Amino acid sequence: MTTLQEMAKAQILYDIDTNKEKYLLVSHQIHEKPEISNQEFFCVKAVDRASKCCRLFS
Repeated sequence: MTTLQEMAKAQILYDIDTNKEKYLLVSHQIHEKPEISNQEFFCVKAVDRASKCCRLFS
């Protein structure tokens, strides 16, 4: 593994550990509101909010 990969891995693990309560909350919210396949509007919004809150995909 290169140094860049190791740094990325460390950052991902840190972000997961730091935000694990938020991830669990989103997971529980999605589980409480099941949606039909290809009509997962609540799920998409919940994941979008979580990704912004937790700096995912930035």
